[in-house]
Amino acid sequence: MFSTQTDLDAFRCSLGQPLQFVPTLGALHQGHGELIRRAAQKGPVLVSVFVNPRQFGPGEDFERYPRCLKADLTLAERCGAAALWAPSVQLIYPDGVEAVPPRQAPVELQQHLCGAGRPGHFDGVVTVVARLLQLVEPSCLWLGEKDWQ
Repeated sequence: MFSTQTDLDAFRCSLGQPLQFVPTLGALHQGHGELIRRAAQKGPVLVSVFVNPRQFGPGEDFERYPRCLKADLTLAERCGAAALWAPSVQLIYPDGVEAVPPRQAPVELQQHLCGAGRPGHFDGVVTVVARLLQLVEPSCLWLGEKDWQ
């Protein structure tokens, strides 16, 4: 498990195969485990754990969101992950969370499912996924069933 960009870069450079990336908010469960297992069949898997403040609105449970890195690491390793990366808010948003203009999710997403009751949620998701992809530079991105929305 590591949390810095330097360690991420060293990990990526050590690979001899295409990197498979599973981004998460943590609190990993068996659905994540299955995703990791499938990704591991294609190559080394990096699981990220980042509780993104941008996808929690006012009055939502950002502070209470479960943070259980030890358990996340155990499950990720058991399911075949090569590494777990837990970046800080400072690494993801170096100039501060509010300094990064949000990317805009499609209007259709904002009007249905989670988007209907959580204004700005999908803008936060799109913003952080773009940033994670920029930092990780994976060959393949693996998302769960909930992420299709």
